[in-house]
Amino acid sequence: MKPADVIEKDEVCVYPAEVVDNVVVDENTKESIDDNAIVPEPDSVKSDDETSAPPIEIAEPAPVKEPVQPAEDTKIYTNVEPTYPGGVMALVNAVRNQVRPQGVVGDVNVEFVVEKDGSVSQVKTLSGLSPAADQEAIRVVSGLRMTPATHNGKPVRSKYSLPVQFR
Repeated sequence: MKPADVIEKDEVCVYPAEVVDNVVVDENTKESIDDNAIVPEPDSVKSDDETSAPPIEIAEPAPVKEPVQPAEDTKIYTNVEPTYPGGVMALVNAVRNQVRPQGVVGDVNVEFVVEKDGSVSQVKTLSGLSPAADQEAIRVVSGLRMTPATHNGKPVRSKYSLPVQFR
């Protein structure tokens, strides 16, 4: 007589090994293990020295790498400001004189990076008036030449913002 929970060889089993009528049914092989089978006791299991497999080597942990700091050439400083020959008022006047009227009145706030050589890059509008006025502000600011900011006596890249006025 076969108990209902004994598994046939073709069936899939997800149950752990169980004892049915004094017979251990193994989950993985779906076979019965006889009570008289020799099962090694934990203290009689061979040590790593007695097995034929090579010993496992434990590798040294990889060295911890220091975080990579951006190269000084690419760092953009925000705590030092570039200047314009003649000062801030000269900058405002230079921009005002180059702006072509766009039929709107107000300010377009732009932000840009002054490079080490004084050129302007990465110009973007922070707040605008119209697509035409925004493009005009970007065009005017992109053509500026400024004196770069310095850090420890060396020219550095820096971020600067400026309102471009339309009247």
